[in-house]
Amino acid sequence: AAENERAIRTYERLGFRPVGLLRQYERGDDGTFHDGLLLELLASDYRARRAAARSRENAESQDTLKLGMRSAQEADVPTLLPMMVAFNRHEGIPWDPGAGEGPLRHLLRNPELGRVLLFSEEQVNHIDASPLGYAVVTYGFDLEFGGRDAFLTELYLEPRRQAQGLGQQAMKLLLSDARAQGVNALHLQV
Repeated sequence: AAENERAIRTYERLGFRPVGLLRQYERGDDGTFHDGLLLELLASDYRARRAAARSRENAESQDTLKLGMRSAQEADVPTLLPMMVAFNRHEGIPWDPGAGEGPLRHLLRNPELGRVLLFSEEQVNHIDASPLGYAVVTYGFDLEFGGRDAFLTELYLEPRRQAQGLGQQAMKLLLSDARAQGVNALHLQV
C-alpha cells in the first residue's frame, strides 16, 4: 500500500528500492481503490549488502561476546521457569509457573510441537554454561508457505544482558535453527 509508510521504511532498510507507483492497484475494505508501491531488490544488490554486512559483523565480532544456543531439555525446567516468570511479568501476563510447568514439559517431550532454546554467552575458548535467556518456537503447517511454519512466541534475555546486541545474535541463531528444522516461515507474535 503506497500510504503504508512504516512498511515502506522497513522494506527500504532491507535494501528494497521504490521503482513505480501502481495507481488504483487494489480495492480496499471500503470498496475504493488504493495505490500500491512497487519495490525491488535485485539479487546483485542483495549479495553486495550481505557481503558488506558480513564484513561489518566480522570486524565487530573480534571483541564482542557471542551468543550460543542449544535445545532445552526437561532437566532445564528449573532454570527456565524463573526466566518465564520474568518474561510474563514484563509482558503484563499473569502466569503461574506451577500451572505452566506441565505444558512446558509437554513441549520439551514432543519436538514435533516446537522447540525451547536456551541462550548462553560464548567467548573464544570459553563457554558460559549458565543460560541468560530463552526462546519458545512452536510449529504449525500452512499450505501458503509450502509446509511447516512456526511462531516465535517468547524471546527473553536477562535484563543485565539487554542492549548489548545479543538480541540480534539470538534472532540470527533462531532463523538458522528454524531453517534447519524445515521451517518455511517464522512468524513473530507480539
